[in-house]
Amino acid sequence: NFSTLTLTGSTVNYYRTNGGQTVYSTPTYVTLTLSNTSGTQSAGGNLTCTTLNTTLGGTLDMVTNTLSVTGTPTNLGTITTQNTGATPISTGKTWGGTINYSAGGNQTVVSSTSYTNLILSNSGNKTFAAATTIVANISISGTAKAALATFTSSANTLTLGGTNQTNGSWGSTASAATNKNNTWFLSPNTGIINIAVSGCTNSTAAVLAGTATICNGSSTNLTVTITGGTSPFTVVYTDGTTPVTVNSYTSGSAIAVSPASTKTYSLVSVTGTGGCIGTGLSGTPTVTVNNGSTAAVLS
Repeated sequence: NFSTLTLTGSTVNYYRTNGGQTVYSTPTYVTLTLSNTSGTQSAGGNLTCTTLNTTLGGTLDMVTNTLSVTGTPTNLGTITTQNTGATPISTGKTWGGTINYSAGGNQTVVSSTSYTNLILSNSGNKTFAAATTIVANISISGTAKAALATFTSSANTLTLGGTNQTNGSWGSTASAATNKNNTWFLSPNTGIINIAVSGCTNSTAAVLAGTATICNGSSTNLTVTITGGTSPFTVVYTDGTTPVTVNSYTSGSAIAVSPASTKTYSLVSVTGTGGCIGTGLSGTPTVTVNNGSTAAVLS
C-alpha cells in the first residue's frame, strides 16, 4: 500500500495476488484492475472508474462504500457489498462473476442487464429493484430473504441455506409460485423467480418394508430404506385408502402403524431436502391383524 497515489497512465493495478490491499477512493480511475487471484482487496472509500477488471478467485470487498462503473465492468471474481443505499453498485450493467449483497440488514439488489451469480447473505431483506436475470446461480443464506416485490425474475439454479433446490417457480406464500417458502422469500411480496435447472440430488430408490402379523390393538413398525438424495426426507405412504405424511424422516427410521384390520402399505412419494423428488419407489408390506376370539367357554 501507499499513502500518495499519482497517476501517470490510464490503468491502476492492485497486483498483490493474495489480496490484503486497500483500494484508494481517490482519484477517479480510468481503468481499475484488481489482480488478486485469492484473498480480498478492500475499498478504502467510494470507488469510481470507467472500466473495472477483477480476477477469478479474488474478492473486492466494498464494505459499506459505493462502486460506480461508468463504462464496462469485467468482473471475474467476487464483489461483496454491505452498502444499504439505493445504488451500492452501478445499475444497468452486466455483472459477471459473483455479486454478494452481504449486509446485516436490508439492501437493494440493483437493476442490471444480468448477474452471473448472485448471493444474498447475512440478514435482512434484499429487495429486487426490477425483474432480474441471473445467468447461473442465486444463493440465499443466513437469515437473509429475497424480497421479489411484484417482479418475475429468473435464474439457472437456486441454492437455499447451502442446499441445491429443485427447478420451477419460487416465491413466498403470497405468490403464485409452485414452490412457496417464507423462510427465504419475503411475504407479502407476490413476485416469483423461475428456476430453469434442478440442482437436486434425487434419491434413486426407496424400499418400504415391515410385513408383520399383530393382534388387534397392537402396533408394528414400517421402515423406508432410501438410497441417495439429501436427508431429511418427506415420506408419504398409504394403506390403500388414506395417505400419511412423515416429515423429517431419515432412512431406516421406524414408522409406527396400528391398523384395525389387515392392510397393505405402499409408498406415494419420497422427497428430499430442497424439494428433490425421489424415484424407484417399491415395497408393499402387509400387516395382518388377528382379531382373536370374542368369547371363551370354560367347561
